[in-house]
Parts: sequence; C-alpha cells; structure tokens
Amino acid sequence: MTRLLILSAWFAVAACSPGEQPSAPADPAPVPPVDGETSTPGPDAGNFVGAWAARAEWCGATTGPERPIRITTTTFEGYENSCRISGVQQVNTAYEAVLDCTAEGTTTQERVRMRVADDRLTLSWLDRAGSTSTDFVRCQAPQPGPVPIPAQPPVAAPEPTG
Repeated sequence: MTRLLILSAWFAVAACSPGEQPSAPADPAPVPPVDGETSTPGPDAGNFVGAWAARAEWCGATTGPERPIRITTTTFEGYENSCRISGVQQVNTAYEAVLDCTAEGTTTQERVRMRVADDRLTLSWLDRAGSTSTDFVRCQAPQPGPVPIPAQPPVAAPEPTG
C-alpha cells in the first residue's frame, strides 16, 4: 500500500515540470438567462420571450386552457405542460428550439420553430406529422397606472360659539 502511495505521488510530481505554473481553470460556461428575461440574441429573429395567446382576450386569464403560454430563454410553459428549452438555434429569421417536456406524467422531447414579426409569434411543431403552424399574439405586461391618492376623511367644521 505504501509503495502505491509513493508511486502515485511520484507520478503527480513528475507530471509538472519545475518552472511550470498550474494552468488557470477554464472560463466557466455562460450562465443561461433567468426566467423573465426580456431579450434574446439575434438581430433578425425577433424576440420570442414573453406571454403569448391564441386570442388577445385570453391574455388576462391565469387558469384554464384559454390562457397565454409563457416562454423564456430557458422554459416553455403551456396549459398542462411544462418544458425546459435544452437547445436553441437561430435559423434565418426564426429560432428552432428543443423542448424537454413533461405533460400529465409523460416526458417527451420535440422541436419547435418560433418566428416573431411585430407582436405575432408563429409556432411550428417540427416533429409532429401533418402539423400546421399556430399564430399567437403577444400579451403586453400590465402597465402601472397612476397611484391612487387615498381619500382624506372629511374634516368637521368647527362648531360656532356664541
């Protein structure tokens, strides 16, 4: 056992030449954007990040099937499904993404193409036979309104004396 430890130490020392400095660790991989990020790379592809609805009146809904899907640079959330975006590639004026999804206890992987023009998203499911594209409208984030000024309670007029 002692002989094995001595040999291991010798090989470790022999691997370094006398004047050699240990190399610095490689730069860490870029950290993926966090949920809620509002921009994506690529000048021509548009910005697919945001809330999108098949009908504008669905934008205010928070539950049920008639509500917006939500897309960040790392997630794709819809009704009854939750996906992690495991890869994104810009192709011409669109993005193609690989989705790792869980829906009703089943895990799947599929590819989608997302093309944005103005406030419209065209979503195409690339791995679904005979599938057509679906158009969505961007749901605008609620704009803060004026801060209401609380009403002051009426001040009672002084009682006349006299």
